[in-house]
Amino acid sequence: MTITFESDKNMIVYDLEKIISYARNNQYIFLVQSVWWISSIIGLLEGLVTSIDNSKVPNQIGNPEVRVETSE
Repeated sequence: MTITFESDKNMIVYDLEKIISYARNNQYIFLVQSVWWISSIIGLLEGLVTSIDNSKVPNQIGNPEVRVETSE
């Protein structure tokens, strides 16, 4: 499968999003904080937040083992 990006910025944001997803699933808190810090320094924080918010699979970002049940 080939992924095409409009710019280098989008490619970096995609990679950072995948790193954050993997680190959160495996509870590597320091790695997640480091990626957020690095993305804010290089000016990609807004793009990363937007990309994660618009993600089609939000369960990859959070912990899939934790389920919130609501009683109605």
